[in-house]
Amino acid sequence: NLPDIFVALCSGSAISSTHKVDGLDSGADDYIVKPISPDELLARVRTLVRLRDTTAALRASEQHFRRLVEILPDAVGLIDRQGRMRAANPQACALLGYADEAELCEHTIFDLTLPEDHERIRADTLKAQHDHAARNIEYFLRRKDGRRIPVELSVAVASSAGNEPAGFVVVARETSARKQAEVRRAAFSRLGKELSAAGTAKEAAQIIVNTADELIGWDCCHVRLFSSGQDRIVPILAYDEVNGHRLEIPAESLSQDPS
Repeated sequence: NLPDIFVALCSGSAISSTHKVDGLDSGADDYIVKPISPDELLARVRTLVRLRDTTAALRASEQHFRRLVEILPDAVGLIDRQGRMRAANPQACALLGYADEAELCEHTIFDLTLPEDHERIRADTLKAQHDHAARNIEYFLRRKDGRRIPVELSVAVASSAGNEPAGFVVVARETSARKQAEVRRAAFSRLGKELSAAGTAKEAAQIIVNTADELIGWDCCHVRLFSSGQDRIVPILAYDEVNGHRLEIPAESLSQDPS
């Protein structure tokens, strides 16, 4: 593979249009018919050198861009207008649980998203094509193992050499941590308001138990108060799971002796 080598065919006998077409179709970059003046020959060579230099510079730019994309912390993928994956950085493969770029590129954007979102995807890509970009669109992506992950997508139109839309560059950022933080903030905000309205210790305990279940889940739980003056435990509320069902345990059945 010699990407920086350009080939010119030269002949004084095979000079018909058919010969020229066959020569160029075989992969040659130019076809020179003899006789040719030295000035024209040098001009042809200079043209080939310019083409070589331009091609090398473009390839270097593409490699530089590829390296930048590969070190980005976010997942980046290139999708054609039919939704097929054409390229992806290592972060995209890791996010979606695929071994490498080749495996991920066997799929389409519709394989990687939920069926109920497919119409919205089509609408968003049309809008991105019209506006040349779309930012902060929230979706769920499907990992290889089937798990759903919330992401925020930004989309930009990728243009061809003729400046026609050729596909889309998609940047995905997982938002699981942000979603969890939002849930926690909302739960603690609601907890404070509900506790201030509680009339009894048991009502307050039930509010705490419900919030704990929402945030972390539990199989059984006890809410007790400790009296340092009396050195006693005061049972307030307790639940246990029996045969798959949560049952409240009578508080008086619980020990009041500190352990």
